Amino acid sequence: MRASLIRCCLALLGLCLWQPLYAGEPLALRVMTFNLMCPVCGWSDYGRWGLRQGGLIASLREGQPDLLSTQEMITPGNLEVVREALPRLDPYYLERGVPLLDAVLWVDRERFEVLAKGGFWVSDTPDAAIGFNETLSVPRVVIWLRLRDRPTGTTFVLVGLHLDNNRHNKPPAVTLLRDRLPQLGALPLIVAGDFNIQTGSPLMPKLLGTTPPVLVDSYDLASERRLLGVPSGVVERACKDFIQTPYPDCRIDHVLVDAHAGWRAGQHTLDMRRLGPTGNFASDHRALWVDLVLPLPPAPRP
Repeated sequence: MRASLIRCCLALLGLCLWQPLYAGEPLALRVMTFNLMCPVCGWSDYGRWGLRQGGLIASLREGQPDLLSTQEMITPGNLEVVREALPRLDPYYLERGVPLLDAVLWVDRERFEVLAKGGFWVSDTPDAAIGFNETLSVPRVVIWLRLRDRPTGTTFVLVGLHLDNNRHNKPPAVTLLRDRLPQLGALPLIVAGDFNIQTGSPLMPKLLGTTPPVLVDSYDLASERRLLGVPSGVVERACKDFIQTPYPDCRIDHVLVDAHAGWRAGQHTLDMRRLGPTGNFASDHRALWVDLVLPLPPAPRP
């Protein structure tokens, strides 16, 4: 009798331990990417860093992301603008050799567990202490995190980046990224950042890829596309300033997901409010966020 009771209890315990992994609602999260514009850039057009911070904070608070990819901060002190806006998020960046804050990933510490992290320079020496683009420019970096969503137990990979805007550096950067992405494993994948590649560029198909992981733009998956602060039908300067290509083909900031996992996208938002101190935007880029849903269990990648 006692042995039978013990076996029954163990069976129930096993069922309880197995069930929660993909039980309940699918994985739903909001991902944001925002190039804040470097603190020493654009003073004449946008105002000094200290004066722009209020507008940057307003965009970050409006988005309220679970995961955030930022670009163009220089010193650890610059991180404070995000910490003030989103105190529940913790920053992760490449700390090999010279710490570079140009690409930083921010994670909700209560919701996600960071299982592993890494990164590489966008360079022909990607794993060196520091690496440069083929045509000399500001060092660029890619950072990745393997995350576990505590409510669902789902594990996935988040990649953040800032690719160079020099046309000679873009093709080798895309080649390097496509070579490295398969090394991150077959988990569901999100890649968010400033790619400096317009959607109509000949490089875009190569970036999205034809072999796993094939990527798709969350903009194309979105059930709704919103330009915050813009009257319906009026679209002007919706991408990085000084890009003449019309919206939406001008977009260079993207949230990409792997096509095989089954990601869906709800609302895709671009913050078009002029929140800067001069009546201009607070950055030369627009904050972008998208609501993503991953049905569980995710589809296996071929």
